[in-house]
Amino acid sequence: MNDMRENDIAVPAYEQRSTQFMNTEFYVDPRVYVPNAETELMMAFVLEHIEKNDLGQGTFVDVGTGCGCNAITVAKRFPGSRIIATDISPEALEVARYNAERYGITNITFVQTDLVAGVNEVPDLLFGNLPWGDDDHLLQTNTKEGLALMPDIAVFAPDGIVGAYVRLAEQILQKNWTTTLIAETGMLGIDILEENLSNAYTWKRVQLDSQLFDYSVTVFKFEETKKGQLVHHHLIYQATVNRPDLNVESGETLIRFLKDIVEEIGVKILIAPQVAFSHQKAWTGIVGIITSHISFHYWTVESYLQLDVYSCKPYDVEHIVAYLNKYWKASGSKSIFLEREVDRDFMIKYI
Repeated sequence: MNDMRENDIAVPAYEQRSTQFMNTEFYVDPRVYVPNAETELMMAFVLEHIEKNDLGQGTFVDVGTGCGCNAITVAKRFPGSRIIATDISPEALEVARYNAERYGITNITFVQTDLVAGVNEVPDLLFGNLPWGDDDHLLQTNTKEGLALMPDIAVFAPDGIVGAYVRLAEQILQKNWTTTLIAETGMLGIDILEENLSNAYTWKRVQLDSQLFDYSVTVFKFEETKKGQLVHHHLIYQATVNRPDLNVESGETLIRFLKDIVEEIGVKILIAPQVAFSHQKAWTGIVGIITSHISFHYWTVESYLQLDVYSCKPYDVEHIVAYLNKYWKASGSKSIFLEREVDRDFMIKYI
């Protein structure tokens, strides 16, 4: 069946100027990639997602529209929606516009751009079948011979096996969108995705049910972040400690402690540690780190310690508290942890 699809449809489609997709005839010629039967599985998944999430009046982006089959499929099913169909190829957009005009589709805007670089609206959903794979990872209805007849730009991404999706995700992150992307990843295994995709967004590989094809999509979730927005992470630690070995001669030991806690937190030192012993028989110490500072006061007579870790980089608070308890041989320690975005209230956690 796979060979029949390639030999009887994919190659002759250019001669016939026609291919079937989602029970609809589309005009195709050598300016565009001929859509695969497997991609119908992705579009059925997209349509279901739109229905389940009540997005029928939403704004969608079809990334790399090609002949326009994906965008037109959604536009016909959800006439109240608005679709932005992008492609870097002006020739492909000519074909896509022709197909939309054939069916009287008026809710698609075609944009020539690299992925979503020229899209300014925040979409409710993006979907796309961008170039992915390599000679060893093809859809079952593709052959190397058939792909050789199609536009190079639509077959394999020059920047790696999922490089087009990596670049698309980077553009979405730069735009600071809260949205979802459904992307065709076909036969690619989760190991390949884990190797290439970032942890700056969440993603999930979804194997779609089919008796004919081994086929998956990957669903990306993007959450809005405040660019340049600092989050303050402030640990206040107080304890009665058991360190009678720390006396007026212990400056080097406490400098070493400050260096050690910086290493435990996983930040870099910006201003070298400094400690001083006061006439009140108390040690004061401070170290400047790339994102803020760590400071402490230790009263040797009362054996009492107060320490602050103030950083704009998140750190494992419970690990640091356990480290402090062990180092200072503390009893009855109390800790308060505060997190705050610049324009929000404090979130306080007692440890």
